[in-house]
Formats: sequence, structure tokens, C-alpha cells
Amino acid sequence: MNIKYIAHSCFLLTTETGNRILLDPFDDFEGFSKPVINAETAVVSHNHGDHAAYSLVSGSCEVISGSGKHFSSGVNFEAFPALHGSPDRTWNGEVNCYKFETDGIKYLHLSDMGEPFDDETIKKIGPIDLLFVPIGSYYTLCPARAYELSVKIGAKVTIPMHFYIPGQDREKYPLKSLEDFISGKRNVKHIRTGETDLTLENLPKTPEIWAMTPQYY
Repeated sequence: MNIKYIAHSCFLLTTETGNRILLDPFDDFEGFSKPVINAETAVVSHNHGDHAAYSLVSGSCEVISGSGKHFSSGVNFEAFPALHGSPDRTWNGEVNCYKFETDGIKYLHLSDMGEPFDDETIKKIGPIDLLFVPIGSYYTLCPARAYELSVKIGAKVTIPMHFYIPGQDREKYPLKSLEDFISGKRNVKHIRTGETDLTLENLPKTPEIWAMTPQYY
């Protein structure tokens, strides 16, 4: 699997057979340039413009959204609902956190999660190899709660997302930074190109944090 971190909560995954899965595509959003991407499948966790801009996909694609189980391009997806965060912790509706497996690797994307899963839900989700977790605190989990959840889930790779990047108005979007999440951690692998490959053979034996630099900003 080739993994490209586009920006925000958006990733482009390309399977070994060439199928492209786009997670949470965003529209115009301060600090990011608007990407135009080819993909066979677009996964939309909730109907906010910075997570649901599947119209930006060049050509036709199948859109995965909503609760329950879905199938696209040979991949099974299952949605696990979670509360969408808000600055005042009054919550802002729900998001769908999608689990899926391809090339023998299990993925979980936590979207704009604002409240961690309980133990029962974590048990229902089962083993996860790669976890995409929001860390920005503003509308999502804070770095400390995101890390605590990643440990509970036990993913072999955790990729932080939805954080502050230079150029954003921090007064308007007071997001925590990537450094706020990785500071003091020893198991950090920096991927400054924003792109990497993951296979069963190179899955780390002990949990790692992969700090990826967004490609589009």
C-alpha cells in the first residue's frame, strides 16, 4: 500500500492492485491548496466541506458514506460512529470512523473524533495495523487523549492528522501542532516527503508513530 498524506484528514491510499482510496477529501480550507486527485473510491466520514469534497475527484468514483458496512473496489468498509468534537465540548453531531482491510493490513480512520471509543467498541473493532488519529484538539481529540486511545487500540502504526500547519490563522483555528503530539515520544519515524509504502513485511514489530508532512499546503 502506498500512503500519501494530502493534508488535514485526507489521505490517498493506493493498493497493490492499483485501486485508489481517498479518505476525507477537503475543499477550500485556509492554509491548504485545493487538490485534484484521481481515485476509484472516496470515503466521506461526515458532511463537512473539509471532509466531504468528493466532487474534487477527477473522473468518476464511488462514494462511501453513512453507517453500516460498505464495499468498493474489492475492499470492505465498516463504519463505527463517534461524537464530532467542538471547542466547547457540546459536540457537533456524529462522524463515521471507517475500518477497512486491504493487502492484508487493517486500517482505521478516526475522522473528527471528539470523544474516544469506549472499551466495548475497541473490542468490537478488533486488531488494527494502522491508525489515522486526529490530534488538533479544536473540534477533535487533544494530543494526550489521541495518544492514549492509540495505545488502547494497539495499532502497529499511528499516523497523526488534523493539526496546525504554518500559514493557518491560529487565532481562527487554534489547532495543536504535530510537535505537540510527538514531543517526548521515542518511537517516532519522520516522513517529510508525505508519502510512504506499507506492506505486511515492513510493519513494525513494536508500535511506531509516523509523523508525515502534508503534501498540499
